[in-house]
Formats: sequence, C-alpha cells, structure tokens
Amino acid sequence: MHVVQFPHPGAEFPVRDTNSDRRPDGRYDVHWNTGRHHRRLVKHAGRYVDAHGVLQEGDLLFWTEWEGCTTATRLESQNGLVNAHYLHEVVYPVYTNNRNNAATCSQNTDPCVFGRTFKYSNCRQRGPRCTLRNLQQGSLVAFVSMIQDTYCLDTVFVVDTRRDYLTDNTNTVDCSAEYRTLTLDRLPAHQNFTFYRGMTCSGNGNQANALFSFTPVRLYSGLDNQQNFARCALDVDAVNKAVGRDVFTNDNLRNIKTTALSAQEIGCVWTEISRQVKEQGYVRGVSFDWPRR
Repeated sequence: MHVVQFPHPGAEFPVRDTNSDRRPDGRYDVHWNTGRHHRRLVKHAGRYVDAHGVLQEGDLLFWTEWEGCTTATRLESQNGLVNAHYLHEVVYPVYTNNRNNAATCSQNTDPCVFGRTFKYSNCRQRGPRCTLRNLQQGSLVAFVSMIQDTYCLDTVFVVDTRRDYLTDNTNTVDCSAEYRTLTLDRLPAHQNFTFYRGMTCSGNGNQANALFSFTPVRLYSGLDNQQNFARCALDVDAVNKAVGRDVFTNDNLRNIKTTALSAQEIGCVWTEISRQVKEQGYVRGVSFDWPRR
C-alpha cells in the first residue's frame, strides 16, 4: 500500500466575460471549462462526519475540482489567493463536444467527490507501469496544492476498488451517467487508465481502523461569514512526525511522491490529517449528491 502526495493545480477558477454570462440578478452562468484545471469554492448539500464521529447532513462549503457548468456569486472583500472570490453552485452535467479537438475540448473532473462514492480515474496515470495505476486497497491519495506558501488540502482519497479501462469503451466502468458525462466522456480516445472508487464512511467516524475518503468542509452560514471561504491548510511536517517517515515534502509540489507504508502507518497519516482538519474548524465531508437536472 502507498501514501501518495498528489499536487494539483490549485488556482481559483477565473470567472470572466469570456467564460460566463452575467445574469440580471448579478450572478454568473459559468460555462464548461475548456482551459487548465482549477479549484472552486462550492456550496452544496451533503453528508459529513462531525467532531463526535456522527454522520450529519447540511448545506456545505468546500474547495473542489468541478469543470462543468456552475452558477457563481461574487464574494466581497476577499484578499489573496487562499480565499475565494466566487461561490459556485454546480449544475447537472449535460454536455457533448469533440473530445479529441484540443481547441474545443471540455475539461474532465478528477478526482470527483460527487455521487455515491468519491472517484479517481485518469489524472497523471500515463503509462502501464505508473504507480498511480496500481494502487492497492487501503492506499491513501492526498490531493493538495501550494497557494501563497500555504500547503492546501483538497481531498483525502482512500482506495476501495479499482478497474482498468480503455477510453474507447468506458461502458466497462460501473458508474452513473452523470459521472460518465462529467469525466469519462471528456478523456482522449485510445488511452488506458485505472478507475478507483474511494472508501466510504460507514456512519461512524470513530470506528477503529475505519478509514474513509473525505474532503474538508464547513457548514454554510451565509455570505457574510468570510472565514469560511478560505482553504484548509495542511502541516506536512506534523504528518511526517506522526508517522515517523518523510511522507510529504515541502518542495514546489510539481512532482508526485509515493511512499510504501504499512496499513498501520497509513492509519497514522489519515488520523493526523483528520486531526488538523478538525482543529481548523472543518468537518469531514463524505458524500455529495449529484445536482438535480
């Protein structure tokens, strides 16, 4: 099993006249992203594990990758790259285009936290011998970004099941129509990748050895609570100290780092990351339904 430090583009998606339409109410209808990957602050209903390990439901705020259409609201008085300038609400993914035309191809969303389980299916998996195509059950992938010298945590993905597939025949992947449209149909043809499902929360976050995938979330309390718009920081030195190994690095985050660890060591990494998330006032979001049509 492995722990993977997975650097991802962390810049906030730029809402501009060229990629959105302004509505009469001042909000923006944002088009499907055809440029580089970005992150967005999203408001969406979902389920989370509270500080006492109890599964709850509510309207949640979280940073995530979503390359499909959204409705965006401009946030006031935000400074710096760590805070959000727009709040997005995701739109049901209905979109088709020529995925092999780079000039018009829409981006895929990977990892994807929406749906019954978290999913990771293609990003940086080039080559059959790539470690990211051969992760065992129980491996942990930490999707992170470096923003203004701040190590930001996006998603903690714990591998449950896996399946190899060819992008020419994505029907071999057992997934929803929404996910197929949002991600798999956006991939270039003639490529081999591995589709992973994340370990889900069984309802009690305090169970011994019960690791699950999660993303740091805050409870939505209105547009005036600006402290909720910042990203969740990750102290990588504290994680390394907890496990007794250099699992994470403080470099420029251009390279993926994989470290072979025992199940017990991976549990230490997961527990320390969870501790930091809760200490900053976040809860662990574990499930977000697809938006309605």
